[in-house]
Amino acid sequence: MKKKISLAVLLLSAAVSMSGCSFKLTKLSSKDEDKFIAYTAAVVARHNQNQKPGLTETLSDSAKKSKSDENLEENKDGALSGSDKSLNGGENNSSGSEKSGNSGGSSGNSTVDGESSGANKSSSGSGSSGSNVEKKSVGEALGYPDLDFKYTGTTVNDAFKSNNYMALKPEKGYKYLVFHYTVTNSGDKDVNLDLLSLKAVYTAKLKDRQVKNDQTILLNDMSTYQATISAGGSADLVLLFQFPENELEDSGDYTLFVTSNGSEYQIV
Repeated sequence: MKKKISLAVLLLSAAVSMSGCSFKLTKLSSKDEDKFIAYTAAVVARHNQNQKPGLTETLSDSAKKSKSDENLEENKDGALSGSDKSLNGGENNSSGSEKSGNSGGSSGNSTVDGESSGANKSSSGSGSSGSNVEKKSVGEALGYPDLDFKYTGTTVNDAFKSNNYMALKPEKGYKYLVFHYTVTNSGDKDVNLDLLSLKAVYTAKLKDRQVKNDQTILLNDMSTYQATISAGGSADLVLLFQFPENELEDSGDYTLFVTSNGSEYQIV
């Protein structure tokens, strides 16, 4: 009996000693915290297959030079295998270029490293978004009539900074057309705003060109925004579109449409 008790005590002691109760979290400086956040955001963006555009680092000049030297060495090692792939994929590239020629242009998407990973299709012509589309407020179109979505204007950006150390970059030859909104809850009850589940598609129209919105991992992206808007509270939201830079104007005649639950409405 004593042996059984001793064995039980021994096992209990071992279990306690191997538990994480005595583990202390490492305290990071604000600089290290920023590096950790930047790294984890980049990892998520790189491995998220459902995400088209991503984030790109905004490094200092010295850091860029160091990274450029590292990439040069990697490119030298992979040059031979890359050329083999290019030769073997010639036929595929030919058929791909034919498809690209029929698409009527592209808006482009950026990746974590700032390189193109494909493009949202843009088109010239009237398309489905025309003068016959019913006009509605954003709240009514998205099913949140109790919230006030105030359109506060557009900006044209070479890159869109999400914070101090990361930024979104459009594809080469394109610029971001950014629509800005402020959503306000004027009621006396909190409202759970879930725009991600709507899977709404936004289309910006400038003259004869129509472009669908980029789906980003920005926390305030209006196409994926999820948060509780407290009574009397508000939040600033954005929608990003990529247009050829030679077609954009700082104060152009833009029109914005949203397609949600099978219905299309003009909201700007």
